[in-house]
Formats: sequence, structure tokens, C-alpha cells
Amino acid sequence: MLNASIDRNDTVSFNDTEKDDTDNTRDYAKDKDENGLYDAIDKYPDFIDRVFDTDNLQPIRRSAGIAIVAGIPVLLQFLVFEPGRTSATTSRTTKSWATRALRSSRTLVTGTQSRSRAP
Repeated sequence: MLNASIDRNDTVSFNDTEKDDTDNTRDYAKDKDENGLYDAIDKYPDFIDRVFDTDNLQPIRRSAGIAIVAGIPVLLQFLVFEPGRTSATTSRTTKSWATRALRSSRTLVTGTQSRSRAP
């Protein structure tokens, strides 16, 4: 897990947006700027804002990592939000909860390349 970007203005797609490439790798699992980091680490995945029920939920910290599982890049992210900020959204790929003792909100977001749409 690495310290990942929280800049919502510098995003990366969950999809493979380059139709002329032949690697069939989604953009989040590439290193287009060749800095040694997957783009999902140094850019903000655009699907995160679609997962939550509000566009105003800005994380204050994001840790992310990609593991290759059976040849498929799997993105795992931990997002931390300001105290009292939570999302009502929960799904198979998103689990949100508030921790009273720490007075912060944490969210786990996972995604895999095998999905036809963003989680």
C-alpha cells in the first residue's frame, strides 16, 4: 500500500481508454508517465466519485495498491475522510463505516479489471 493521490482534478479511468493499444490493460493499472507507480497511485481513480452518494465527499488520505491475481490487476484502496463525513453507499465492492473511537470515517474500495463497468 502506498500513499496515493487525493487530487480529484487529476484522474485516471477505470477503463482501457486507448482503443489502439493491444495490451487490454485498464488505464488504472498502467504507468503511462513511467515514474514507477501505477496510474491508480499517482492519479485519482475517476470511479471513486461515482461510488459515493455525494460529489462533496473529499478524502483526506488514500492508501492504494495493486496486486496481480490470476493475471488480473486488482486495485485495493483505503480512504479516510474528515470526522463525521460518511457515505450511505455500500455494495459488494465498497464498505463504508464510521469509527467513533477514532472520530473518523474510513472506506475500503476494491476493483478488478474483470468487471465490465466500474464498481
